[in-house]
Amino acid sequence: VQTCALPISTGGYEWNAELMRDFDPLPGLMPLSPRGQDGDGLIMGAEIGAAIRRIQNNLNLMLGFWLTPDDPGAAPTPCMAGISEMCSPHTIVVNRDGKRFADESYFQRVVPMLRLFDAMRHVPANLPCYLIFDSQYAENYSLAHLPPGAPIPGSVARADDLRELAGKLGVDPDGLVSTVERFNNFAREGVDADFHRGGLTWRLANSSGVARKNASLGPIEKPPFHGLELHPSLGTSSAGLLTDEHACVIHQRRRPIPGLYAIGVASARTELGAGYQAGLNIASGLVFGLRAAEHMLRA
Repeated sequence: VQTCALPISTGGYEWNAELMRDFDPLPGLMPLSPRGQDGDGLIMGAEIGAAIRRIQNNLNLMLGFWLTPDDPGAAPTPCMAGISEMCSPHTIVVNRDGKRFADESYFQRVVPMLRLFDAMRHVPANLPCYLIFDSQYAENYSLAHLPPGAPIPGSVARADDLRELAGKLGVDPDGLVSTVERFNNFAREGVDADFHRGGLTWRLANSSGVARKNASLGPIEKPPFHGLELHPSLGTSSAGLLTDEHACVIHQRRRPIPGLYAIGVASARTELGAGYQAGLNIASGLVFGLRAAEHMLRA
């Protein structure tokens, strides 16, 4: 086997949906990786006997969506929803029943709720889920890559009435109206009594010059109202090639495969486990890239 490094993600698009389901069964799982990263690293490693390790209860999931620009012929763009949309005022995330299910502003509180299963209905309890926001958000905050105040693309569902919006999204209208009314009361009081959104001060977002009791809360009351279906999105893969402390890929018989190394998201995140904080992928790639190079020199 030639000496090589495989910094390849398990992310991809339509052609690797089966591969993704092998490693994480969440319905509607959506990759955030570029098109060229389609899991070939794992496939090639497995073909020569490499062990693949799945990280159980991977908390490095995000929620994302497809945004289609108004430009003729423009392709849908995959976008992550956790940076602006889910922690800024005038937004909530609801399930098919129109109910909130977590503190939207902190993804490690959202992810466990995405994995809940409703045994009575035999469906995921909170998937699919939907981002709901009003014109106040659209006027003051960024949707995906768009600057604040930019027109919301026509591909985003909108309505002047919450019940009409619920119908377009396939959400229970009574549940959505009730949830928005309750959330608006929390926003005016400055306390999210259900999920304590805004309680983590390092995760707050606020428009400059706007004084709020809770910078993460704002009522959803100004039409038109907008809605987007959100998908579980892999920030870092749930599975990867099993490696040792030198980044050597391990065979299923638990011996190193001579000359084969894997770093980054091609390797299983055994050094991190289920948790994740921003930058750990880069740090891991740097550390184990150096370890691999040093081991190659000694080999």
